[in-house]
Amino acid sequence: MTSPSIPDDPRLGRQRVLATYLRVCLASTLVLAAVASVAPEEWSHRIGRAMLVVLIAAPVGRVLWLLVRWLRRGDRRFALAAVALLAVMSVALIL
Repeated sequence: MTSPSIPDDPRLGRQRVLATYLRVCLASTLVLAAVASVAPEEWSHRIGRAMLVVLIAAPVGRVLWLLVRWLRRGDRRFALAAVALLAVMSVALIL
């Protein structure tokens, strides 16, 4: 008895780039934290700031990626929500 073949899921791997981006952000944050904990004080502060930049850039990059995806799909409501979230983050940065 042969089993029917399972069709390929077109959604499989659609967020592969985003997952890789988030893994790179996670790994770089861990490396920067480890290096900052053993580095001399003057370098430790600089490395800590770099770690904060990565921690802030990770969710912003994710929202930007989703915004582009939603715009391509024509989902204006979610795209508008992403724009609103980016606006709130921009205001928070300014303040």
